[in-house]
This record gives sequence, structure tokens and C-alpha cells, in this order.
Amino acid sequence: MNKMILDKLIKYLREQIDIENISISGQTNLFYEKETESLQLSSIDFVKMILYIEKEFGIEYEFDTKVKTVNDLVDYVNIKKCNNEW
Repeated sequence: MNKMILDKLIKYLREQIDIENISISGQTNLFYEKETESLQLSSIDFVKMILYIEKEFGIEYEFDTKVKTVNDLVDYVNIKKCNNEW
């Protein structure tokens, strides 16, 4: 399931966020981080992405959740989906 979630998130980021010359992987930082390749998402881009995640995966994002990388989001979605199935 993690691969499917990762693929969908990367596809969304490539299609919806204006990103140039950045290779996106699970380790990619979502926000600006000095001396690392990052997406540098704005707060508006982040909220749009969260709305997509909630709709696509049928979960509710808790905004006090700390995420830093694409993999952090994948793990979060996976945990929330597993919890919703119980």
C-alpha cells in the first residue's frame, strides 16, 4: 500500500505544484530546508495537498501532525487508513 500512496502523492505534486528541476522521492523535504533538495511548498500548496489527500484516501488530516518529507505523509496516510478500517 505504501508504494501506491507514494506514487499518487508524487503524481499529484508533479501535476499540481509548480516545481522545476526537482526530483521527487520519498525522502524529498516538503518545506524549505537549507542545503537539501526540497519542494519549498507554500502554506497554500500544503493545504491544497492535504485536501487532495483527504479526498483521495478518505482520511481526515490532523493539522497538529508534524510531517517533513513525502515519506512522512505516506506513513501518516497509511496509519490513518489502517485505523479507519478497524
